[in-house]
Parts: sequence; C-alpha cells; structure tokens
Amino acid sequence: MIAYTPNIVEAKWRSRRIGVKELLRTNERVFLSWAQALLAAEEIEAFVMDGHMSVLEGSANAIPVRLMVADADYDRARRLFEDAGEGDRVV
Repeated sequence: MIAYTPNIVEAKWRSRRIGVKELLRTNERVFLSWAQALLAAEEIEAFVMDGHMSVLEGSANAIPVRLMVADADYDRARRLFEDAGEGDRVV
C-alpha cells in the first residue's frame, strides 16, 4: 500500500502561511519535470498540486497538475519561462 506523503515545500508554506499562485497547469510530465528543474536552478521553490489525481482518474491524464510558487516569486518565475520561450504556458 502506498501512503500519501505531503510535499515538504507545501507543508512548510502552510506552516508559515505563505501565499501561493498557480504558475502553470499541464498534463505533460516531462515538461513539468523540466519546469521544476528550471525553477530550482534559480532557487525558486515550487510544488505540484493534483499530482496524485491520476490514481483516481485511471492514469488517463484528464486532470492537469498545477505547479505553484510563492506569491513573492511569481513574477520572477514568469520571466524565467518567458525567457525560455515557454511564456505562453504560464497561467
């Protein structure tokens, strides 16, 4: 049996009551991994919401996952994606 383990970043933000914004929404797991690596390289913490929903939907990728960043990091994260040519994917 696999137990749900809360995302450490998400738990830390909740405990500090940090506001978050949705940066992007995607069904593409490879793009999501790249996006997380791009943000991590610039020391922007991010966490994935709805990442475990594929279990409920039968792994059909019908429910996109959301990549969240702190309110304070949103503009910088958005510019990173624009500079990388992926600005159209940002919410």
